[in-house]
Amino acid sequence: MKSDIQREITALRQEAKADDISPEVGRLRASFNQVKPKLRDAGIPYSLYYPAKMTITVKGTRHVFTEPQAVEEFIRNIAPTANGDKDD
Repeated sequence: MKSDIQREITALRQEAKADDISPEVGRLRASFNQVKPKLRDAGIPYSLYYPAKMTITVKGTRHVFTEPQAVEEFIRNIAPTANGDKDD
């Protein structure tokens, strides 16, 4: 079980992380929230880098996106080939 001190340290760290980004960067990062479940469902690994750059790796190739709409298009057009659903 966590001690009170450990809980307080954890809370302070979380608070500090939240204060590290501006509201605008937070909105930009949050704009990718709609595509994350789709990528997880497709089994496609992704990362979100500061300030708001998403990288997706398919068949050993890394794709970089700055707009969630581009990720949506990628999922529609490219992602099925990651699982072998489409012929190359």
